[in-house]
Amino acid sequence: MIDFLKESTFAVKDVIQLARVVLKRYYFAIVGLCLLLFLVPTISRVLAALLNDIHPILNILFLLIFVLTYFGFQLTIIKYIFHALDKEENEVSVIKAWPSTTEVINFLLGTLSFIICCLIILAVFALLGLPLVYMGVSKEDAVTIAISIATLVIFIASIRVVFFPYFIIDRQIQPLRALRLSLAITRGNFVKILLLLSFFAIFHILYLYLEYNEFLGLSLVVLFINSFFIIPLSSVALAIAYRIMMSEYKGDQDPDVMDNII
Repeated sequence: MIDFLKESTFAVKDVIQLARVVLKRYYFAIVGLCLLLFLVPTISRVLAALLNDIHPILNILFLLIFVLTYFGFQLTIIKYIFHALDKEENEVSVIKAWPSTTEVINFLLGTLSFIICCLIILAVFALLGLPLVYMGVSKEDAVTIAISIATLVIFIASIRVVFFPYFIIDRQIQPLRALRLSLAITRGNFVKILLLLSFFAIFHILYLYLEYNEFLGLSLVVLFINSFFIIPLSSVALAIAYRIMMSEYKGDQDPDVMDNII
């Protein structure tokens, strides 16, 4: 187990080093896209406050526009990084990286499918928690246990399917198959992915801690580092990790869910 963790740590280090090289080469475009991604919710909240009294139908329309814009930028970042990895430097542009309508729809369908799966997981564990009540456990404790276990399962599943948008962008694969393939390539790589995501999550947690304790100066420094280096670096690192796992994947191109859960 210790040897495996060492190999995983070295693998994460290699991914981060390669991501740093790619980010350095395409820094301004990738950082610009990441900043635009975070500006969309801010603009949405401001407009929602200013246009609070407009017709509900228009509110729904604006919400739909902002959701599509947000997901559009998210997919554009992935597509741009793939172009940066695959094409000559003069062939890489943000305009060419904008996702097609089909890609956006497939991403939304994949996200909706995963949300439905999460609701099913919650329902299943809620039913499994019922026998605890008959065993003398209070209803509140039974609910807490069921929700805790379901949350852990959903957390693990979220990490396992985090790469489904990459299949949609990289290989134009349908959403359900993309979810299954993400499960397949992450089988046996969970620790590596968790270590990679944890590395980047540390900075965000540090920022939240500093802000909560009102260390304004330090929190702004961490926010600056997070916005202009950590988040763009994590975007590149995940794309590189996906490519590495795909290059090593020898399984079925249309895998079964049950064969790749564990």
